[in-house]
Amino acid sequence: MLTRMSMLPLEVWFRCARERWPAVDWSILRFGIHLGEITPKHPEDVFISGAASERLENAWVAINQDFRPEVLRRLLQVSRVGESAEDLWSETIVKLMTVDPTGVQLADGRPPCKIRLYRGEVPLPSYMAVIAKRLAFDHLRRRKVRLSLALSQAQESKRSDLPAEEIKMEQEMAERFATEFVDAFAALTPMSQALLSLHYGQGLAKADAGRLLGIPPYKVSRELGAAMKDLRIRLTRFNPETWSPTAMDMWLRTWMQCSNITGGVANHEP
Repeated sequence: MLTRMSMLPLEVWFRCARERWPAVDWSILRFGIHLGEITPKHPEDVFISGAASERLENAWVAINQDFRPEVLRRLLQVSRVGESAEDLWSETIVKLMTVDPTGVQLADGRPPCKIRLYRGEVPLPSYMAVIAKRLAFDHLRRRKVRLSLALSQAQESKRSDLPAEEIKMEQEMAERFATEFVDAFAALTPMSQALLSLHYGQGLAKADAGRLLGIPPYKVSRELGAAMKDLRIRLTRFNPETWSPTAMDMWLRTWMQCSNITGGVANHEP
């Protein structure tokens, strides 16, 4: 009998996964094809997600039973600001079960599910929680945009009594500043742009944003601070007396959130 020490890594991973989920009858051949050349940090999670990507019902049952509690725990903070953790879990499952047109067709001719894109760099619950949080912040952004439009309409109504020249001056100043902000942001390095966009636009926690960009946890705050400092230096050339940390935070969040909705340069949808 083969011992685990004498088996290849694929065989060890496969046996461990089957011992953990005996009801998930997925072959080692399909598992190997799904893995390809990668050496995942969480191979058992890749096994169950790969089986789920090929529409094995027992794999989805196992994901719901084994990973749902941890994902819900990670969503507690989000649920406190108006999003139901259970609803976000359901939306995440629906998103992961949608068709991935880039995948190779299965034996029955259907394309695999999007969960196949998970490659085991982080635990599967962490991966699912990030997706769920992005969905939550997408909902939040949409609500903010609707509120912003309503407030804008109300302000327009009030401004109708202002002199035409004053209204024109306000519009010109707003347009000029928006252009200056976009130019300053575009001058940052791609890494700085991505980090600011994920944290302020997508609303991801610093650790999650750093993980997606491959930045070690101990460097994320430093990199984020450097990116903000660089942006602030560029912007103070135009408005030297207006850039407090609060103003910077407000503009980053407002502009990037609007950019994500409208397809601007800050959009980093995975």
